[in-house]
Amino acid sequence: MRPCRLFSIFFIFFFLLPPILLAQDAKRLDTAEKTKKFPVSGFIAFSLNTMIAESREYVCRYDAILSDLKWPLIPSASYTLYGGVYFPKGIHLEGNISFMQPMATAPMTDLDFEGILATPQQTGITKFSKHNCTIVNGLSWMVKLGLQLPMPQSAAMRSAGIAMTIEPMLSFYYSKISWHSYGGYLQYAKIRPNGTYEPWSPALPKVPHIGSAVSYQQQLMIPAIGVAFEATLPHKLTLLSDFHVTADITAFAEDIHHATNVRYVDILGGGWAMHGNIRLHWNCLPFLLVFINLFYQYCITMEGSSIIYNGITSTEPSSYTPPNSAGTSLRGCTCSIGCAFRIGR
Repeated sequence: MRPCRLFSIFFIFFFLLPPILLAQDAKRLDTAEKTKKFPVSGFIAFSLNTMIAESREYVCRYDAILSDLKWPLIPSASYTLYGGVYFPKGIHLEGNISFMQPMATAPMTDLDFEGILATPQQTGITKFSKHNCTIVNGLSWMVKLGLQLPMPQSAAMRSAGIAMTIEPMLSFYYSKISWHSYGGYLQYAKIRPNGTYEPWSPALPKVPHIGSAVSYQQQLMIPAIGVAFEATLPHKLTLLSDFHVTADITAFAEDIHHATNVRYVDILGGGWAMHGNIRLHWNCLPFLLVFINLFYQYCITMEGSSIIYNGITSTEPSSYTPPNSAGTSLRGCTCSIGCAFRIGR
């Protein structure tokens, strides 16, 4: 989906969807205080997080995967700052920024399928390596803009103190994470004189790897459209949820192979992504609430190419790969617990 098409959808969400929703049942919306004005208010918040996720890098050839690097982000820790403002007429602006804690994580694995280059082509693993992995740093942030619309409220909901809103949204998500791997071992299948590989097996000898193996940095930029729901519940509880999707992400990656002294810079676009959020607040004091939050994300693109540098510090490219030969992905959940301070309510 190109940007012009994406902005067309944004226009529909913000200028056509609200009138449609408000016109569904005029009498019921009047009962639900359609003309209610949202006071200017806001909040600031802080949370501690842990991520259960996996990042991957792909090298493709002949519409098949030639190499697949997997970087598990388990365990991991991060810290998030939030802020939001609620303007009159339901306009809602919110953002957050997260910082990852450098730490050791689960080992990374590198699987190669070089048999697809042979004639006739072979399937299956030809090379396997496993290395210790460390998160070097990580940063992510998100901005969301929405329009809160009150939903019809029945007499039973009013008596129980339940109120709900629906909110079409625009969002922009950015993520940058860096890893470094070292040590570990290699298991490579032998290559025959005719260019084919002997079968790979986990029983192959494990050859120790000394020193640095692979360093990787991934950047993702995801503009999206979404929809959110908010429910005010009894016992001073509030449940919030939102879901966002896009078919046009932008990504950059840098892949350094220390043993061969080669650096790959991947430029990627297209693909698709989705991310969602669910949060439960307890308003324990008039100005203070505590919350638990779950954030899920999945994004993937295989529509990129690589610039190859012979030398980690080299600034002159040595070659380029064809289109659709590079890819990256990130998927997983972030679990958070935190507190927020309300302002203006």
